[in-house]
Amino acid sequence: MTEVCHMLSGNVNIQIDFLEWVDIGGLQIVEIPKEKLSKIIALSKKYRDRPMDLADASFVIIAEEYNVSDIISIDGDYDVYRMFKKKPFNNILRKHT
Repeated sequence: MTEVCHMLSGNVNIQIDFLEWVDIGGLQIVEIPKEKLSKIIALSKKYRDRPMDLADASFVIIAEEYNVSDIISIDGDYDVYRMFKKKPFNNILRKHT
């Protein structure tokens, strides 16, 4: 949510629309347990040349946990990032640009 609001920072009304959409169930919010911190650190080290930030590492952790490879992102780093067993992400947005 933080990343989306950052990307929408030019228009507070759109931010509010997004937050209201989340509030009515448009998005599932998932907590990342402390036990996953070592995986986040490992991913950050692996992709330090990109560099992978906390939001990116968290996204990879969640994708692995829920076995979701289809994503929508304007971040080209997801062309490089991999899930477990080197499974690539399928960035739906990049296919249409």
